[in-house]
Amino acid sequence: MGKSTKKIMKTLTRSIKIFILILSLFVNTSQIYAQDSNSVLKVLWQKEFSGGEGISCIPHEARIGTAGNSLFITGTSFRPKTYTDGKFWLWEIGQNDGNEIRRNVLKETTKDRSSAIGIGAWVAKGLKVTNDGKIYTVGKFGDSTQSFLKTNRDGTSISVKSVYDSSLDEGDNTIWRMIDLPDGNFFLIGRDRNSKSLVIKVDAEGNRLWKRTYEAGKISLFTDCVPVGNKGDFVIVGWSSETGGERAIEELTDIRILKCNADGEKMSEVTFPGGSPGGHKSPQICQLDPGNFVVAYDKDATVMGTDYAIKVFNPSLEMLWEKPMAKSEGRMPLYFKIKAISGGGFVAAHCVNMYNIRVYKYDNDGNEIGKVFMDQINGFGDFSLECSEDKVFIVLPTIPENREYITKVKVIAIEL
Repeated sequence: MGKSTKKIMKTLTRSIKIFILILSLFVNTSQIYAQDSNSVLKVLWQKEFSGGEGISCIPHEARIGTAGNSLFITGTSFRPKTYTDGKFWLWEIGQNDGNEIRRNVLKETTKDRSSAIGIGAWVAKGLKVTNDGKIYTVGKFGDSTQSFLKTNRDGTSISVKSVYDSSLDEGDNTIWRMIDLPDGNFFLIGRDRNSKSLVIKVDAEGNRLWKRTYEAGKISLFTDCVPVGNKGDFVIVGWSSETGGERAIEELTDIRILKCNADGEKMSEVTFPGGSPGGHKSPQICQLDPGNFVVAYDKDATVMGTDYAIKVFNPSLEMLWEKPMAKSEGRMPLYFKIKAISGGGFVAAHCVNMYNIRVYKYDNDGNEIGKVFMDQINGFGDFSLECSEDKVFIVLPTIPENREYITKVKVIAIEL
């Protein structure tokens, strides 16, 4: 992707965020209801967490710790308008009551980098919390390059390692997501400087184990991945485009699903038509307990519009069924997330007009078995979705207060 395309995509992203902020200022009430009383998912609690007086907070990733009853959230904070006092945070929240257990500043930013937080360039790309309290994430934590961050639960021991190998002259690769693996290692997935889909495998210290690229069309990008089986195989999803340059964001894409072995060698691939690419329209994947895969993707041909559907594939990547999921109203952006549930089935959530959330529970065959609608919840825009064995968590920024652009971290817990 050329420099001109990058500038266009950055400008578009910033314009969308500004538009969201302005529109959301007019919303100030809260209401929760469900359409069908026979299938209501109960909202257990809602909490908001502040970064301090005059400080705005933006959440990034949410993850249940592999041991204990805590929900961990990464996010950034900064002073609006001046973009000073930038910090990268880790919150620990109790699952059952929503009480804050602790929060730590993982990194502080210099003034020249704080502005990047304000426009979302420092968003973390994945999060893992281990049984012994180690925290892993990927993002931009001190300079303009993406890095692998490792710390402990109380934030007293922090190491940051660049994702890139300077000796290989890799340039400006894009890491879209960190995927934690059963063997304790990680995948860093995205796109390389030559617009090829990228997978880098690193160990728990951030040391590179191997790197592979997968070419398709003129531009391709991996956006989500799940490990499968006990041999190190994985299934990865993304998109590709036959159009290069400035027209790339205005053309239809192909959705790509690859199944690869532990060394990253492609074993099989499936492609099908998708919509126009965009950060809020990225393909997602989760694995159901029977071993099948749910792939969520957008079909809308316009940059702003979204029309999400899911396709379900068996372990051989043969499609079993498909289902429409959520369509944006007018040309408003729609954010959509899926997550597998322990014991079978999955949860799908999306926003309507950016600040109304719909949460649905499905069984393995795509039958709806529960839902809750949350309207005007004092939250807006993109959100994180996480599931424990018996709860769903929605994490999102609150609507800016008093036109001073002060936002907080809002967490909603829903009973499964």
